[in-house]
Amino acid sequence: MYYLNVLPLFLFFSLTLGSYPQYDLEKAHEYFADFIKKYERKYESAEEFRMRFEIFKKTLVQINEWNANSDYENSGFIITQFADLENVPPCFDPSQMNNTMPLTEVKREFIVNAPDEIDYTTQGLVTEVKDQNPCGSCYIFAAIGNIEGVHAKQNPGQLVSLSEQQILDCMSEATCHGGYSLNVINYVASSQGCMSEADYPYIEKTKTSCRFDAKKVKAKVNPAQTFNTPDDESLKGALSQNGAPLAVTVEATDSFTRWQGADVFTPKDCTGGGANHAVLLVGYGKDANGVSYWKFKNSWGTGVGDGGYYKLNMQNNCSFGRVATCSAT
Repeated sequence: MYYLNVLPLFLFFSLTLGSYPQYDLEKAHEYFADFIKKYERKYESAEEFRMRFEIFKKTLVQINEWNANSDYENSGFIITQFADLENVPPCFDPSQMNNTMPLTEVKREFIVNAPDEIDYTTQGLVTEVKDQNPCGSCYIFAAIGNIEGVHAKQNPGQLVSLSEQQILDCMSEATCHGGYSLNVINYVASSQGCMSEADYPYIEKTKTSCRFDAKKVKAKVNPAQTFNTPDDESLKGALSQNGAPLAVTVEATDSFTRWQGADVFTPKDCTGGGANHAVLLVGYGKDANGVSYWKFKNSWGTGVGDGGYYKLNMQNNCSFGRVATCSAT
């Protein structure tokens, strides 16, 4: 393994609300040293080290540009665990979608009567923010988040953090290179259920060995349904009709991976070209300025977004919630 042979200087900015300063590009090596230490990076060769450092420097330039042109009051862009990656690792695989699967039409009564706001994090239906780490397993985290919420809705007071690693180890088509949340939900429904995170902890590796123990199952659900949500109103209605968080997809771009703060996020680098990431939709609402947003829980840890949550402007070009919106029943 190749390491930077300097003492990390812990030069990540101490960020305060409304203060997202520029990174000094002359100190790029020092920032990179801190990055390697903080995220425990180990590069296989000097060549890979140099390549990652060049990407890291480009990331700093991009972050500075975004912050210089930002009008956010309480948010900005920072160095995160993705700073040495050229592209967002895709973890939603649309090729696994079955185009013959019937879509569930959202009932008109839920579309017409959808409340002004929903936040399932305040209703005991959402567990802690988790971190998928380098594994491209977002589709599993979104599905498990949905199962946790549906189970808690059906069994009030029984919100349990469930195991993503069980899926990686025991579901035949599960990989660290993307998948489809509906397949995860249906696997749990067709098997004997899902164990808890505590009994089957996440180690971000695929197919270690299946250690499923039916005696330790904490949740069971029925097969999944996929909602037809081609627009914002139908997605609001689906979230209301479901009565629990939904697994949805989004085009997660570089700006998503650098974002930190509580403001409504309006990414400017989405292309509208399709989804590459799965998240857990937990609500929607409007901020103090009347800007409508979707609230979702990500699976990148608490260091991005607002403690791991994002408020995404409904006026976005990120294909949010347009395909693969699904839930256990």
